[in-house]
Amino acid sequence: MVLFEGSEKKLEIIIDAKKVDLRRLGVSFWQRMVETSGAKILSTISSPFCQAYLLSESSLFVWRDRCTMITCGQTKLIDAALFFLQQCPHSIAALFYQRKNELFPNMQHSTFQDDVERLNTILDGTTYRLGEQFFNNIFYYESSDIIENISYAENDSTIELLMYDLGKEATSTFINQTPKNIRGLLSKTGLWDKFDTDEFLFEPFGYSINGVRNHLYFTIHVTPQQECSYTSFETNLPPSEAQPIVHELIRALKPKSFDTVIFCDQQQDQQLILTPPIIEQSIQKLATTYYVHFTHYGDNYERLVL
Repeated sequence: MVLFEGSEKKLEIIIDAKKVDLRRLGVSFWQRMVETSGAKILSTISSPFCQAYLLSESSLFVWRDRCTMITCGQTKLIDAALFFLQQCPHSIAALFYQRKNELFPNMQHSTFQDDVERLNTILDGTTYRLGEQFFNNIFYYESSDIIENISYAENDSTIELLMYDLGKEATSTFINQTPKNIRGLLSKTGLWDKFDTDEFLFEPFGYSINGVRNHLYFTIHVTPQQECSYTSFETNLPPSEAQPIVHELIRALKPKSFDTVIFCDQQQDQQLILTPPIIEQSIQKLATTYYVHFTHYGDNYERLVL
C-alpha cells in the first residue's frame, strides 16, 4: 500500500508591483523557496505574463505582481511562506494561506493552527473555516492591506475543483498511466488545445500538469490509489469559460464526491451552474474585497448538467 496525501496547501502572495517584478527574482530564488518547503522544481514553462513551475509536489505560478504556490504530500508550505516574507518584507500587499483538511493529518509536520501562529509572528491576519458541517474543511488565513494596492483584486477569480474517490476507468487510467491514455480520457476538456502544457508522470503512479496562456493558467494533480484517491483542478479562467471544463472533468473522472471553491471579488454571479445534490454550501466574505464560495457535492455526479 502506497499512501500519499493529495490534499493541497496553497499560498498566494500579492505584492506592490511598483517595487519589484516577481518574475525578475530569478529561478534561483524560486528554487530556494520551493526547496524550503521540502519540494523541488522539475520543469518550467512560461508565457509573456506567467512563469509556471511543475514541482515534485504540485505547482508554482509567478506573475509580475503575485505568486501562487500549491503543495501536497508532507510538504511544509508554511516554511516557503516565511521564506518569502523574510526575503521581500517591504513589498507585500496581501497574503492568503489555505489548507484542506488532510486524509492523514498525523503524517503532517504541522496543523493549520500551528502555521497561523508562525505567520502571526510577522503578520496580522484573520482565519476562516468553510465546510464545517460534514468535516470536509477548508481553512483560510488572510493578511491584507499591508500596503495600499487598490486594484489587485479587480476581476480576479480562481476556481478549484477537488474530487474524491475516482471512478474505475479513471483509476485504471492513472494507475497504468501513459500520456496518450491520459489525454484520451480528458480530451474533451480541450485543455491541451487551449494552453501550452507541461506534464509529469510519477513512479509508481501520480500525475501533474500545468498549463499557461497569456496570464491564464490551469493545473491538475492526480493521486489515483484507492486508499487515498484524490484529484484537484485549479484555474483562473473566468467561470463561464471554466464551467464546461469542470463538467467534463467530472464526467470523465466520475468522483463519488467533490468540492468547488471559487475565490473572487464578487458575492454573486460567480457560481458554477451544477445540478444538486448539494450537501453543503456557504459564502465567506474575507476582510478584503474577496469572497470564497464553497460547495460540497455528494456522490450522484450523474445528475450534473452535462
